[in-house]
Amino acid sequence: MAEGVRVEVKGQDPSCMTFVIHNEGHTLGNVLRYFVSKHEDVELCGYSIHHPSDEKLHLRVQLVKNESKKECRDVLKDSLENISGMCDHLEKLFVDACDRKSKGKSEGKSK
Repeated sequence: MAEGVRVEVKGQDPSCMTFVIHNEGHTLGNVLRYFVSKHEDVELCGYSIHHPSDEKLHLRVQLVKNESKKECRDVLKDSLENISGMCDHLEKLFVDACDRKSKGKSEGKSK
């Protein structure tokens, strides 16, 4: 990641917005697209990067018209929290596996 992440919000309709995320690329774009599109209120989600030298990720979110009163910002925030939780879980699994491997090596040497 370059200098820092900055987000611009484009669109006045809270159920149809584009988020421009600076200094990010396809790695984050694809993960965000996947998690946002899994949200029950999302009708459409996609992302684009207009040019390889332009480090701006354009994430478009459109919600189903319903009574839930959810906004695109809420859906993006929920998705980011889900991604963060998944990363925390994967980190714990990784650390536990490394600990078990190190413990197994040290027990093997002491025999």
